[in-house]
Amino acid sequence: MKFSDNLLRYRRITQIAFVMLIFLVPVLDIFRYDTHAGELIVLGQAWSLGLKQGFYADQSVSGATHVAAHFLLKAVLPWVVILSVFPLLDPDVPRTNRLPQARPHSHLLQNEQDTVTLEIQRS
Repeated sequence: MKFSDNLLRYRRITQIAFVMLIFLVPVLDIFRYDTHAGELIVLGQAWSLGLKQGFYADQSVSGATHVAAHFLLKAVLPWVVILSVFPLLDPDVPRTNRLPQARPHSHLLQNEQDTVTLEIQRS
């Protein structure tokens, strides 16, 4: 078996496993939204931001600040942390902010042999 065959087989297996996971997550009560109760269920437990209690408990400026901080810590910050991990996982991404310089296309075909090779690859 070639490396590319193993890679394609592994890719197909992971694609099928991911689709199966998407279908099984609500059935296994891992992650679902209960429309009747209006709650998000994570690992069988009702999860909420707790903002309703904060709105009604204290209507002063300090209460609003507490609700805003609670929202940032419980809703925004976890997503920022999760999404910031993905660029670190790809080793091929250059770590510099500099874009590569555009080069003229004349360097691609430097002699007659490159032209013949290019024509053979196209057919």
